Amino acid sequence: MTIDETTIRQIACGDERAFAALYDAYHAALCGYAFSLVADRDAAGLLVGNVFVAVWRNRAGLTFPATGYLFRAVRNQCLNYLRDNRYKNELFRDLTAEQIEIHIQAAGDEAPEEFEPEQISRRTLRLRKLLERLPKRCRQVMKLYFYEGFSPSEISEILDINQVTVRVHIKNGIDFIRSEWKSASGDKKIGFIKSIFF
Repeated sequence: MTIDETTIRQIACGDERAFAALYDAYHAALCGYAFSLVADRDAAGLLVGNVFVAVWRNRAGLTFPATGYLFRAVRNQCLNYLRDNRYKNELFRDLTAEQIEIHIQAAGDEAPEEFEPEQISRRTLRLRKLLERLPKRCRQVMKLYFYEGFSPSEISEILDINQVTVRVHIKNGIDFIRSEWKSASGDKKIGFIKSIFF
């Protein structure tokens, strides 16, 4: 089902099937976006769930298009989560509140309001093709980190390599994908890459 202005009006009037269509259209992309910000798959799912609960509770005020609102709401949930839980997450433990806010704002600037599920699907396919071009070990690390949500320390145990090597593979993989993506399309806003690895 296409999420058009009629769908949004139906949601505003309490149509549960229209709301389910909105959920189905955006849930995966929003979870991926949240995961790219908080680096925790369970937390990402919970934060996106919170956004959808809030959307339903405040459905009368929902307007078209909803894409930008949904991404901003998830970004705000992630910012609050990181502020409250940064000491529990090894990737963010040493960041100040200001650094976390910069991290979220930078990623938030790269979640365009015009993103629609069809565009995300095309970009996801293109991204996965680039991923398959990585060297085998780098590809394994990237999949474990971005798709499976394992931490660098967990990946080092799974693959029996040290954490520094894991982090180098992640950096090299992102650098390769960024370079190939920009050279193919000139698209410099690729923060969504992590958001559609989910």
